[in-house]
Amino acid sequence: SIVCNRNVLRISKEINWRAGIAAGLGNLADVFHEMGEIDSSIIYRRYSLRLSQELTDCEGISEEYLRLAELYLETGRYDSVLVLANKSLQKAVECNYPLRQSEALKFIADYYSSRDNYKDAYPVLQQYYAMQDSISSADVKKNIGELEAKYQTKVNEQQIELLTFENQLSSQRLRISILTVVILIILLLLIIYVFFMRRHQEKLKEANLKQQLFLSQMNPHFIFNALGSIQNYLYKNKPEVTASYLARFSFLMRAILNNSSKMSISLSEEIEILKNYIELERMRLKNSFDYEIHFPKDLETDLIDIPPMMIQPFVENAIKHGLKEGKDDGRLIVSFKDNNKYVEVLITDNGVGIDETMKSNQSGHKSMALTIFNRRMQIYKKHSSKLPLPSIKDRSYSGGQGTSVELCLPVLNHAS
Repeated sequence: SIVCNRNVLRISKEINWRAGIAAGLGNLADVFHEMGEIDSSIIYRRYSLRLSQELTDCEGISEEYLRLAELYLETGRYDSVLVLANKSLQKAVECNYPLRQSEALKFIADYYSSRDNYKDAYPVLQQYYAMQDSISSADVKKNIGELEAKYQTKVNEQQIELLTFENQLSSQRLRISILTVVILIILLLLIIYVFFMRRHQEKLKEANLKQQLFLSQMNPHFIFNALGSIQNYLYKNKPEVTASYLARFSFLMRAILNNSSKMSISLSEEIEILKNYIELERMRLKNSFDYEIHFPKDLETDLIDIPPMMIQPFVENAIKHGLKEGKDDGRLIVSFKDNNKYVEVLITDNGVGIDETMKSNQSGHKSMALTIFNRRMQIYKKHSSKLPLPSIKDRSYSGGQGTSVELCLPVLNHAS
């Protein structure tokens, strides 16, 4: 069931069917609840609630609030149970959904009763029974109305049959005229649609070409160094190290080639590419530094899509200009944090610091990392119009050592 529902999430994401994503998340929450994994069920319920709120799905929001209230009750988080249940009731009232109102009222009354708070339970239970009576009355009225409508329809059908025959000739001429106009309008709309689709495809091709160009600018220096390291290991007759290095190098090159034609990849893929790149550089520099990659446990890295290879140039700068010139106790930390519309990335090292690097740069060479980053962000301007700008700071001003870089990458599979 988990595998099938995750396939629902993947396919719904591919076709951008956000209601399907919400349904898949809710189903996964139910499965984990059945398995007794309440915390996992709560996490998926929260994701489903967030997506329902983005879709302004009033009924879905009401249901997710009530399901969360039930889960919190099971886990003994009593402070949040009534808050969530009342939010469910409020949403049900807003969208005029009597069945959900009835369900929320019953849950609240039962909760008060379970806490021996009969004073508050009684009026809520009265509202519940009043709502049940209202629903029953509405059903009776509906059935009576349907019977009356069927009877009236039967009476009117005989009169309509008489009028229909008289109008057939004139209606047929009118239909032919209308059909002709509709066909002409459809042809015109098709021509306009094809025209705009071609323009859109041309813009996508242009964006993809720019994407491939920028990615191709990022790797020559790294490839040169990697080949030099392989040559060095061969000279020193270290076949095992050479094989390990070649395996990581081939994986990274294959990933770069695959991603050069993509506008986005999952965050988990980006993290895996970074790990391989850092390991290669660490082997090349004789393990002169350690590294860590952090992200919250509840971060759904498989469900978050970001632009590919946006982080690697800054990591390369940290190793090349910071840690390479430092001591053997170098340290590199890359942290990720989800901010809904974008992913926050923090890259820190304990190297010489950006200020010292700028002073020692006698050749006047200017790193292309920030320039390439800003140019690529123009491709994603639809998603990045409100993103904070990159920030590069020398950590010595805050009592530390090295450089910190803060980036904000657009989440390409969320609503903008």
